Parts: sequence; structure tokens; C-alpha cells
Amino acid sequence: MTLVTILPVFDNASCNFRDLLRIRLIRDSVEIFRGDFPMKKTKSILVIALLILALASLGAAAASASSQPMPRTLANSRFVYVTAYDGDQFDSNLLPEDRAAIGRVQEAIQKWGKLIIVYRPQEADVILAVQSRPSEDVLAVYEAHSGDWRSGPSSSYLWRVMARGGLQKGEAPLVSQFEKAWDGILRPR
Repeated sequence: MTLVTILPVFDNASCNFRDLLRIRLIRDSVEIFRGDFPMKKTKSILVIALLILALASLGAAAASASSQPMPRTLANSRFVYVTAYDGDQFDSNLLPEDRAAIGRVQEAIQKWGKLIIVYRPQEADVILAVQSRPSEDVLAVYEAHSGDWRSGPSSSYLWRVMARGGLQKGEAPLVSQFEKAWDGILRPR
């Protein structure tokens, strides 16, 4: 059986790049199976296939990160406490980058006006934990009281975003993503 009998006939008008690539990959795999395919060509096709797979997975990861929904259980929360993973804003051992990130997040939340900043975790409904590093910044949302009012914050985050330079001076894209996700839980379905 030849390749022509396996594949339907495509004309240029109805054939897009993916179809052409798929046809070529099938044709090349048939040639490999028959054993009359040069090794150099096999390596280049394998590299191309791996690049396509890597690009597709990066696109899927970026899409899922940007569309992560905020849990609707937080819809009635009003008070937020901002801290760093390594300690609160007034901890003397806290890295200056984290202290600055706490200040930027607090300032952005106050300008936004939909949540009220508190300075003790016991008074909060929600805790925002930040971390600012040269490689990546993190903003995560935790429930302040995982059980009754005496219990501490939950140990697992409810929502989180990460990006390089996401909490740096100027516009903080991680805070913008937080605000957009928060607005998403406030809209009625």
C-alpha cells in the first residue's frame, strides 16, 4: 500500500500548515518504517516534532495560568492581611525585596478599594503571601481562618500566580491578575 492510497488528496486551498505538516510526518514515518529514510532527515524531523510539542505545552501552561479562577468561598471576605512567606513586614530578618513587595501590594489593594488592609493576621478574612526574587515573584491567597475564629491560616493556598518581575516597582502584574480574579468571584453567575 502506498502513501497516496492512505492519505486523502488535499488541494492547496483547503490545506493549512498543520495539515501539510501532518501529511509530511505521516509520509516520513512510512519511509522510516520501510527503511529507506536517511538518518539525518530523521533527526531533523524529531527535533521539529519536539519543538512543536514544547511550544504547544508552553502555550497551554500560559493559558491555564492566566485563567485560574478564584474560589467563590472568598466572595464575602473584606479584610486582607499582606505578608511574606519569610515573615511579616516588620520582621527584621525579612529580605528588603519582600518588604518592598508587601508595601507595593498593600498600596495597590488600597488604591483598588475593594478590600480593607489590616495589620494583624487575626483580623483578616484573607491572607496574601508574597515573595519577590530575581528569578520569580509569587502572590498567593490563603484563607485566614481554616476553621473557627481561633484557628490560624490554612496551610495550602487557595489561589496563586507567579511571574518574573510580577511584584516589581511600577506596575505589578500579579496584583492586576489578583484583582481581575477577585472581580470574577464578585460577579453573579
